[in-house]
Amino acid sequence: MDVKNLYHVSGSDNPADGLSRGLLPNQFVDYKIYFSGPSWLIEKIENWPIRAYSEFKNKEEIPEKKISSVVLVGVNNLENVVFDFFSGCSSYSKLLNVMVYILRFTKKLD
Repeated sequence: MDVKNLYHVSGSDNPADGLSRGLLPNQFVDYKIYFSGPSWLIEKIENWPIRAYSEFKNKEEIPEKKISSVVLVGVNNLENVVFDFFSGCSSYSKLLNVMVYILRFTKKLD
């Protein structure tokens, strides 16, 4: 894609901006810009309030912040885990179906 064809749309004219800023469902129904776009979009491109990509490319770039998360799970007693698993099944047939599913899954891993 040629960056010459990319333009910046300010937040007040950007239909996705309201959604990314936590617009509530009852507010979304009346958020006309999402359904029709900014008012200038129906005008000729010469009348659009556009800013070319070249205006932004020399700006200081903000480095991407990568977020990593670690999930730790500890099990004190295997008997408790098995008991919790069995007691979570409402019937024998459900327990049997879950066990078959687990066995099929582990066989596919091999």
